Amino acid sequence: MLLLLTVLLGLIAQLAHAGRRLPGRAVIMLTVLVMGMLVVGCGGGGSGPNSNHPPTTTGTPSGTFTVVITGTSANVNKTFNLQLTVN
Repeated sequence: MLLLLTVLLGLIAQLAHAGRRLPGRAVIMLTVLVMGMLVVGCGGGGSGPNSNHPPTTTGTPSGTFTVVITGTSANVNKTFNLQLTVN
């Protein structure tokens, strides 16, 4: 599909370089064709319930995590450990 789009754009560029204009109907047909290819090209790979891909989990998994906060000012370094629990 990308190859066809490239060929069409190359044809338009050649005609423009030669100083010829495309007829109005040809411009409309090319525009509709290009827009149709873009719509079809963007329509693949859904992630709905009928998809063959397993569902993905989002967010932070449950558990206890240690968050380390470090602050530095001049020659003083301070570190603070914080326990974060995710249910």
